[in-house]
Amino acid sequence: MDSKSKKLTLFAILAALFATGCATFKKETGSIFIDACVLRGTAESGPTIRTTISNRTKRPIETYMSSLPWGSSSAARFMVFLDTWGFERVEARPYVDDPSPKRVLLQPGETMVGSIELSSRFPRIKHALADAPLGIYMKYEFTDIEETISELMRKTFFITKDALGDVGRCK
Repeated sequence: MDSKSKKLTLFAILAALFATGCATFKKETGSIFIDACVLRGTAESGPTIRTTISNRTKRPIETYMSSLPWGSSSAARFMVFLDTWGFERVEARPYVDDPSPKRVLLQPGETMVGSIELSSRFPRIKHALADAPLGIYMKYEFTDIEETISELMRKTFFITKDALGDVGRCK
């Protein structure tokens, strides 16, 4: 069997496995409720994202602290941009941290709340906000330790220097 035939055979086997579902894993969705809002913050910190995560199941869910949006810089993704015709991006600072192996247990019906000061990731955010309204895009995926539960949240906020306050459903 020549090299091309071997590659085609391997491709056919892999395609058959994926088509029959043998190589797929089902993740439970709808078990976790995730929401976020923007808080005014302080004059020093600028806007802050507050995230709420609730367990809607009848069993405890365990995850790593570093998997929570406020637990590690790589857990949630952000993009900040000037809300102008050019949609100029606000530069993010490379942010490296050492994710902790600490585990967190979220009991049935329990809610966790955490905050992220955006100025730690976007040093010029306060100056940019003085120039134009800002758009803030956030993407976060909650996954439990066994990777059987997965919930994705995408959210965009728009804030102005005059209308900064509790934007969204912050309480």
